[in-house]
Amino acid sequence: MDAAEPPVLVNPPISRLPDDTLYTIFLLLRGRPCFPGESDNALYNAPLDTQGGGAESDERDESPSNAPYPPTWVTMSIILSHVCARWRTLALSSPLLWNFIPITGTYSNRMMVDAFTTRSLDQPLSVLLTTVPRGINGHIYDLLATASGLLDVAPRVEQMGIVLPPSQARIVLQTLASPTEYSSFRVRKLWLDAGLDGMLDGDPRPITLPTVDPLSFRFLRARYMPIALIAYRGLVHLELFSVAPLSSVVLLSTIRNSPQLQIIRLRISAFRRPGDSIPTSLVHLADLQELVLDVGGTERSAFIVLFHITFPPTTKVDLRFIGQLPSPLYKRSASLREIAATVERASMQVDPSDGLLLKSDEPPALAVGCDGSFFDVRPPWHLQLANVSRAQLCDVLFAVPLPALTELNFALERWDSEEGIPVSQDRFDALFSAVPTVVALSTRIDARYAGYVIAALGRPLHASVMVEILRPTFRCPRLRRWTILWCGRAPSIDDFWLVERCCAARAAAGVPIDRLGTTVKVPELVMGSLRRSVSEVVVLGDDRLYSTCC
Repeated sequence: MDAAEPPVLVNPPISRLPDDTLYTIFLLLRGRPCFPGESDNALYNAPLDTQGGGAESDERDESPSNAPYPPTWVTMSIILSHVCARWRTLALSSPLLWNFIPITGTYSNRMMVDAFTTRSLDQPLSVLLTTVPRGINGHIYDLLATASGLLDVAPRVEQMGIVLPPSQARIVLQTLASPTEYSSFRVRKLWLDAGLDGMLDGDPRPITLPTVDPLSFRFLRARYMPIALIAYRGLVHLELFSVAPLSSVVLLSTIRNSPQLQIIRLRISAFRRPGDSIPTSLVHLADLQELVLDVGGTERSAFIVLFHITFPPTTKVDLRFIGQLPSPLYKRSASLREIAATVERASMQVDPSDGLLLKSDEPPALAVGCDGSFFDVRPPWHLQLANVSRAQLCDVLFAVPLPALTELNFALERWDSEEGIPVSQDRFDALFSAVPTVVALSTRIDARYAGYVIAALGRPLHASVMVEILRPTFRCPRLRRWTILWCGRAPSIDDFWLVERCCAARAAAGVPIDRLGTTVKVPELVMGSLRRSVSEVVVLGDDRLYSTCC
């Protein structure tokens, strides 16, 4: 018996879609054009050993180790235009599919650039200069020669990305900054990324950025590029990641002249402090949505931006530093003080590699971190491990105290003793002394650290012998709800006896724990004594509720 032949769809359903629906599908398949690392903020290192950017007929190896840039959302326009005659006609008549142009300088790329500029008609262009083969500077000039083909459409170039190692990016930016025909570009967005090679570049010479039209320029982002920042005006997005030490005067001048800033992200090691005087007046950034200051040092001067601006309480604030700051950051920042004063719920994570991180659990959005490592940007650039061993658990709360904090989730996972922050009773005592207003506390800790937490909460403060006898004082005097999330090894009966002694001591001093939650069932022998000092004991994940009736 002959096998049945598969049916042939003479008129598949997709061919019956109207052009406007098919065009919408094309745009969804292509996705939002963006520069490398922009969509997910992932680290990006240009594949310098590949040619990339081939012509429409190129056959390329797309394996992960050899996949060239541009990615699928750039080549998708070419793929869609080679399915059938109808699709090609629709794709070629859709200029939005062709307005992102990667430039690599290869022969096939030159043909692609010409095709994209023609098919994009009068649409604004995004241009990416990237993927230059390693080791031969001559290829840089091939790239620039290809880019010169855009001079006829220079007014249409609104976004420009340069993703190259610093030595090659230096040549490109110097060419764009020179008083030649390249000055006809009027970009609104400048995206600079040296990739991981930027950390290894030992050339300390700053790269001069091109002078752009101040009436149009709005977006500046530089990562691992030793740029010489110039005083721009009217920015809405300013992001500098591990660039060379900057002049505080120029940076503050840029911010002062950009009151409509929405995003400020500064991840730098320090500022150069020239002798020029800095204006003491504050600039109000009414539209600021996100403020990230990540500095590789403990000097308050590195947070100088924070002390010269004011911002609304809806701003998302993220502050990172190394070690212990000499005094709270918000002493000179009324806006930060206003945000900190309204944080009622927060989570604190202790990690051996990332250090300490304190985040608010609800608006306002505030994060304060004491990092475990940072990249030093002073040539030669290298990874420098911070001395986290000297960091206290309360450093983040010392940097930005939270006077209204009522709920704290504290997590301390287990790690080897030779790495991370050494655990000691003094560190836990300091931590819980810094949160006197906490009413509800959740501690996710390894069972071997439980004794430190219990002792910090259950040991009285010995202010004097007379005070200890009459009414001893305890840390977190307002604490009424305590949840213990055990992790690591199972808690022993001795651990539960420590919890019982803590609750009994606090109850005798008039600062009782009203509700105790635990992820492990309390032994009955301990429960008999615990009922005398705690009103409710809840076994989380268990329907059984132990309660003491008054």
